[in-house]
Amino acid sequence: MRDSSFIQAIAKRLEKLSGRVAAILIHSGGDPDSIGSAYVLSRMLSKAFGLRRILFRIPSEVSMHSVLLLEELGFAESEEDLEKADSFIVLDCGSPEQLNDLAWILGSGKPVVVIDHHSTSLEGFKSKAEVYASEEYQSVCEIVFDLAEYLGYRLSAREAEALFAGIYYDTVRLSVADS
Repeated sequence: MRDSSFIQAIAKRLEKLSGRVAAILIHSGGDPDSIGSAYVLSRMLSKAFGLRRILFRIPSEVSMHSVLLLEELGFAESEEDLEKADSFIVLDCGSPEQLNDLAWILGSGKPVVVIDHHSTSLEGFKSKAEVYASEEYQSVCEIVFDLAEYLGYRLSAREAEALFAGIYYDTVRLSVADS
């Protein structure tokens, strides 16, 4: 685990969502890192954190490779109105602009938690959200993997594949991986 205090802080924050409805949003168009992390985190929120319901949305038009990954995972955007969410979790989104037409959540009065590996999130979301960002990680999938490890959450083969796809993509086929 790269940063146990960072992961512990995320876990403590997510525990507060137990019994509630949360919406996971990712950056415009999506990519394997944002989709893989959203897929696994949505399952963890349900199984490990006891959320009542998890909604999922991708701002703007979804890219073709994202459509294929979503189909492979059997993971789909929620049809349900996002206003039904008690809180929002934003993954792999370096700035509010990447939320496009869903940026309204930042002024909704509901809690917004941003989990990212881009330090630009800290500045971009400032007082609009509670930001957990660390450049110790090359991808949000790595953060979710460490969260699973911290919680003792056993990943299914499909979940492990989703995280690997995101890590592989965001590290340019592991070429920018570190120890």
